[in-house]
Amino acid sequence: MIRSQARSILQGSELSASATIRPHPDPLLDVLEVARMLNMSEAWVRQHSNGLRRPSIPSIKFGKSVRFRRESVLAFIESMERAS
Repeated sequence: MIRSQARSILQGSELSASATIRPHPDPLLDVLEVARMLNMSEAWVRQHSNGLRRPSIPSIKFGKSVRFRRESVLAFIESMERAS
């Protein structure tokens, strides 16, 4: 019984390993890319993405790394726009 379970687990992992991995059509941006988009410093982007400063830029943390979705950064820019 245990061997058959182990065999089915291994077969499942072989199938998933052979599956084609497709990159996301809109890859995540790093701090430097967002800083260039906003024409701000990398430090400014980091401070506004980790909640130390307002307004807050939506971000995704992977350990010490921070990434951003392009559509979230564009929405942030639109939200900052003022009518004159």
